Amino acid sequence: MKKISLSILVFVFSFNVSAIGKFRTDLNESVSIILSYESGKITDKIYEQKLTECSNKENMECTGILAEYYLKKKSYNVAYPLLLKVLKNKPSNISKEHLSYDLGRMFHYGWGVLQNENKALHYLRIAAKLGNGSSAMLIASIYFDQCKDVISDVAYYSKHKKEFDQNIIRAYAWYKVAKSLPKNVKIKPTKNEVVLIDRSKIHLMSISKLEEANKLASNICSGIPTCRQ
Repeated sequence: MKKISLSILVFVFSFNVSAIGKFRTDLNESVSIILSYESGKITDKIYEQKLTECSNKENMECTGILAEYYLKKKSYNVAYPLLLKVLKNKPSNISKEHLSYDLGRMFHYGWGVLQNENKALHYLRIAAKLGNGSSAMLIASIYFDQCKDVISDVAYYSKHKKEFDQNIIRAYAWYKVAKSLPKNVKIKPTKNEVVLIDRSKIHLMSISKLEEANKLASNICSGIPTCRQ
């Protein structure tokens, strides 16, 4: 039996206290299904069936959990429309954070959708501004990828200096933000990225842009309630 993620349980229980009316009913139903699954009372197949039945009743809590269930099984074509459905129904911030991160990853890696970094950044920024550290780290990684070969290629750098300096500033700023968020960051920089981070800092210092990167990080951080600075 596969364990349901802790983030989903936190999401469900955090709203069970204050939800009213239909929201309370929806949450209680989703909690009941999760607990049955976690205790081993139902199989994966029954768990999927119950979540599907629950989702078909327009229970957005079940729909979000079902979307993440399919995402973990790499059934991206099934997960994608469910993620969009929940986000279009004005979900709670906790649900919005997790599901936006999921969509950002799908567009970044091309999981069941056409790879699109602009869409990836759109959803990842939503999640990051709600305190998702992994989203902030992935944003930094995307910007680092866009400029990783430039510093060592003098001719190319000279031709695209403004564009790539801006990407380095953004990458370094988002990396600082990711480290400042209290939530556990599941995505860690690769060895190559660690080297690039160090090189980027040196480069920013050499072009007198480190302070600009630090200010950008501070501005981003100020818009995230859980960001520490």
